[in-house]
Amino acid sequence: MKRDSRLIGRLGHWAPWRRASQVIFVLLALFGAVRHALDAAAPTVEASCPFGAVETAWSVVARDTFLRNVGPASGIVLAIVLLFAIPLGRVFCGWACPVGSLQTGLAWVSRRLLGRRGTFPLSPPVWIDRPLRWLKALVLGWVLWRSVTAVVPPLAPFCPYRTVFDWSASSTLSIGVVLLFTATSLAIERFWCGYLCPLGAILAPINVLSPLRPRVNHDRCISCGRCQRVCPIGIDPVNDGTDHPECIRCYACVDACDRQRAIKLAARSTGQQP
Repeated sequence: MKRDSRLIGRLGHWAPWRRASQVIFVLLALFGAVRHALDAAAPTVEASCPFGAVETAWSVVARDTFLRNVGPASGIVLAIVLLFAIPLGRVFCGWACPVGSLQTGLAWVSRRLLGRRGTFPLSPPVWIDRPLRWLKALVLGWVLWRSVTAVVPPLAPFCPYRTVFDWSASSTLSIGVVLLFTATSLAIERFWCGYLCPLGAILAPINVLSPLRPRVNHDRCISCGRCQRVCPIGIDPVNDGTDHPECIRCYACVDACDRQRAIKLAARSTGQQP
């Protein structure tokens, strides 16, 4: 289903807080990049990447050493991400991840410049979308396999967080990563999140079990499709369920259903109208 850019532009309630949060975390990532550029001894943005803790876990256990450019801070950040994920699900993806926020901005540009006639961002058909969702699990498996003998984080040469926010576009490969990330994000909203992000593969199972999430009151739902049209991941909250592993807890569906109030953030279903 094609997303309605006019409806997205009118979202309120959660949207302003989410945008403010996204801006703050993007600025923090840029601050880290500038700090490292001015002082080579300062930590790189990789040092605080939560997935860095996953990449270096085997090295810490087996060799008692961290992979290059990864330190204890990444483990602390990962612990915080998981701490919030247990009750809230993939809220990090929707509210804090700088890469996710950058993709949101590129999708906005795509709608403004390329989507005047309803062309972009594209919405892949289900028969393509669903199989591609498993790619990030394969990426995660590859990273874990490579981390056994790695010296640097295995994903580092291909990671948009490193190449974009650490200004690492100094080789043909890194420039290609930046260009491919930009092009795919303009064409398909949150392409990296949906299909390639290995951290998303880790958080997806937790997402299913998290108790506090948007919940649909089917007695009040009129099947207008507004919630699906604003979802950046292309989920249909009514039919797919709000416990979907790909839901990034952006609460755009809650905002879109503000008039009907058939979707509400709640810890459990009560059987009552929200």
